[in-house]
Order: sequence, then structure tokens, then C-alpha cells
Amino acid sequence: MNFVATERTQNSIKLSWNAPVMSESTTIGGYSLSYKETDTTSPPVERMVPNTSPSVSWTVIGLNDCTKYEFILTAKSSDEVYCDPLKSLKVMTMPEPPTPVAKLSVSSADSNQILVEITPSDVSTRCSLPIAYRIMLLQGSKEINQIQTQMTRYAFTSGLQPNIQYTVTVKTVHMGEDLTSSAKTVDVQTAAASSNRPQPPNNLNASDVMADAIRISWSKPTSGAVSAYNVFYTDGNETGLVKIKESTTTSFLITALRPCTEYSITLQTVATVQEIDYLSEKTGVIKVKTANPVPSTPSSITLTQISETAINIKIPFDAASKCGSVVYALALFRRVNGRAVTVLNKYPTAGGNKLTKLNQLLDPYTSVAVNDLEPGYIYYANVANQDSESGKRGDLVQSADLFLLPDGLFT
Repeated sequence: MNFVATERTQNSIKLSWNAPVMSESTTIGGYSLSYKETDTTSPPVERMVPNTSPSVSWTVIGLNDCTKYEFILTAKSSDEVYCDPLKSLKVMTMPEPPTPVAKLSVSSADSNQILVEITPSDVSTRCSLPIAYRIMLLQGSKEINQIQTQMTRYAFTSGLQPNIQYTVTVKTVHMGEDLTSSAKTVDVQTAAASSNRPQPPNNLNASDVMADAIRISWSKPTSGAVSAYNVFYTDGNETGLVKIKESTTTSFLITALRPCTEYSITLQTVATVQEIDYLSEKTGVIKVKTANPVPSTPSSITLTQISETAINIKIPFDAASKCGSVVYALALFRRVNGRAVTVLNKYPTAGGNKLTKLNQLLDPYTSVAVNDLEPGYIYYANVANQDSESGKRGDLVQSADLFLLPDGLFT
């Protein structure tokens, strides 16, 4: 039936579908369309929609903005009998536009930099979608550069000329919906060219890489004054700018990063002369990928006897994994005279043997059956989540003991 939403507003959704293929003796007389908010227990609203075969469309009005609805469509034959197929569709109405930024500050203390600082609006909206800022740099009507970021401080450092007037515009954006606020606009003129421009740093490298941070190191410029450094980093979607005010340092920890994400990093020297910041060229870009995090700990592990010689091991699906694929490190033990004897050992290495989470969309658990066990003994298992790429393993969880009943006692 190709049941789809073709248009959305804050208070309406237009639905379209094709008439289903029925037997020659059956004629579609119309459709039953019911809908309700997905996060409420209130009864659905039902509407009868006439048949305008071969295609049908219907606009549902009077909806709440930024709300997800579930629509259920059932074909109805001309003799008032409901018939298959039944189609279900979940759609969210559009949110109201985001509020503009409260304040936009733009400055240019050097001929090759325009610094943009944003004060976010403190006006809340009913819809809690993530917010970003679309920053455009214009020379007259010509667009020089554009960036979308969640950072509130950004510097344009390329394509600029001395003593030229530029215009900076900023719009607030609802991420995912590409819905923007009205623009806040400020004009700025770059400074005149200066002989005070410092030399760039040397030998930029990543000296330590973590899941949420990267430590960079560098060598000081071979000549010229140094007052501070600017660190630029981006993952392609968000761009960060940090000013390091310690002129003698040659390392810095970039924090609040995303795990297993590649960042492009550059560095710039700042020389302050008579309260004006002069900027060097940027260093070459280094690309660094943050590490995969240590996986979370499984909430539990359960052993169940399924025959005289077999045990089923039930492990919860790790829905909290942040990146990559999570596999299971699993071991089964038998207690013999106070000792633990290993029966099964599946501790995969990165890229090696994997106990993957099969059918994870249908079943929140993974079950592993272990056969050919010796009855009359106590068994227990250990399990941990393990990252499939790095091999990092979370904390082990131990199951309760299970006595494997011998033949004749297990039913």
C-alpha cells in the first residue's frame, strides 16, 4: 500500500497511500484511519477515508507540534468488511522554529581572523530537539564561508583580506529538522596587515588518545614572540576553538570529545602586541581518532538447565554500547572438589572469534547453549562485554551456581 507521510506542519500531517491489490470479487469501499500520540494511553481517534483509487491522500489536522503520532490504516471492502493489509506508520509533527540567539559578538583584531561569539537564547521551547548554530561569513552578497556547529565560539581564519568589511549572520537550527530561526547579523572589518604576525608552532602530534579526550603536543616556533595558542578541532560536523593562554606550554588536553570519532586538529600561535592579538598561519592538519570506550557491565547472567547434559546461558543485550560492535567474553566453569574447571572459554580477540548479539531487535537477550556437559556437578559462568575493535573488556559478571541434575532427575 506504500503508506507514507508526504507533508508535515506543526499541526498537521498529510498521508498518502496506494490502493491495495484485492481479489476480483472484492471492491475497496474506503479506509479506516486511526491515530494517537505514541507516548499516551488515551484511545485513538478514528476517521473514515473515502476511496479515490488508485491513490489516496488524507490530511490529519488539529495535532500538537513536535509530537510523534502512530497512524494505523485498514482497508474496508464495499460490504463494510475490514480486510488486510493493515499498515502502521509513526510520524512526528514539525516543531516550532527555534528562538534566535540572544547576542552575537564579532571582532577582528588581526587581518586573517574574525572571531564569532554567541550568547544562546534562554527562551525555552516545548520541543527539546538538539540545537546548533549556522554561521555564515559574507563579503557583500558573496558567501565566503559557512559552518554549522554546537559550539558558541568560532573563528574564521581563511579567505580573509586586510581592511575589508564582512558580514556575519547566525541562525539557530533544530538539528535533524533543519528548521532555522531568524538571523542575527553583525558587520565587521578586518584589521590592516601587520608585520607583527608570529611564526606557527612546529611538530604538532597526538601524544595520548582516549575515548573522550586527545592530548596534543608541539614545539615552539623557531622565532618570534608567543603569547598564547589557538587550538582548532573538528569532526566534520562540529568545530571547536580553544585559546591556550599559557605561552610556555607545549601540550594541551582537548576534552569532551566523542568516542571512536576522527578529529582534524590544527594549531596557531598568538602574539599580543599593544593589546592586539596577531595570529600565525595554522599548522598542518593532523587526523586523530578517539579510542573506543570500555564497554559497560552486563546487568546479569542466567543459567538454565535444558537437558541432562546441556545448559542455556542467557545474557542481556547491551543497549548502551557507544560505538563499534560489542561482543561477549564468556566462560563456563564446573566446580570440582573446591576448584573451578574451565568447560567453555570464548574470550574473543579484536577481529577474531565473536559471540555476537543475534536477533537483538527481536529479543533483548542473547542465549548460548552449551552441550555435552557432565551432570551431577555445579556450574557457573562469567561474562563481560568486549569491544570488537580494540579488545577492551568491561567488568566481569558472575552467574549464580546451577546444579546440573543427572539423568532421571531432570524433567
